[in-house]
Amino acid sequence: MISDKLKSELDIIPCKISEYDKLKQYVYVNRPVPPPIAVYKVAQLKKFRTRYPDPIAVIVYSMPLSCIAARNVATNNFFIENRTRSEQLKLINERIVYISRLVVTPHFWKLGIGSWLQEETVKMQTKPIIEVLTQYDFTADTLKKIGFKLYLNRAPEKYHKILDAFAKYGITGDMLNHPGIVWQRIQKLRVIQQGLLFQKIKCFLHGFNHIEKHIREPKAIEFLLDQLKYPHAYLIKESEEHKISRRHPQ
Repeated sequence: MISDKLKSELDIIPCKISEYDKLKQYVYVNRPVPPPIAVYKVAQLKKFRTRYPDPIAVIVYSMPLSCIAARNVATNNFFIENRTRSEQLKLINERIVYISRLVVTPHFWKLGIGSWLQEETVKMQTKPIIEVLTQYDFTADTLKKIGFKLYLNRAPEKYHKILDAFAKYGITGDMLNHPGIVWQRIQKLRVIQQGLLFQKIKCFLHGFNHIEKHIREPKAIEFLLDQLKYPHAYLIKESEEHKISRRHPQ
């Protein structure tokens, strides 16, 4: 939780996507940001502006993704049932906003700034549904405290492919919880087997800026195994009015 003293020196300001570009080097993926609807940054109040970097943190609210399986579960198929594809997309874009990025300058990690930015900007949104889809579930508790509900979204196919690749060489079960053991097991494989496995690892890690160039190092294996622990977490905050309207259509 952010301290009152720190909060008293900071402000949340609407801004342009160019502010996110200043911090995107700290984001673990390099996929394009979906079209932004609203962007906010954390910066110091003007009287303190020279003490801290600008921006300190940025959150991006974007157009929603067109197809999320967990959304259909969460909304009881409201957006897809008895609708054409064009009707589905129109309704999704009208009613949903998607939190596509949240990034904090590394020097300000673990101070509660990201959670504070998220909590305050959620209140500013006018659409009845706010969504978050992440590969990590450590944000779930924070989001649930401000009204989000968690659903598990099926992991992409690449997760199943890398697990199959490991299993082919006897790397399964509890072994996947121990990066050191996995690394040792890989080092004992024949050169051709290592090459095939590292090719699968390279495909899995594509898009992870800080690690994909280090696939033949132990830290890459540790990072990869950490990803496998977390299924995709889909979180949704839906207004009470919208819940009622979709359950009891006019």
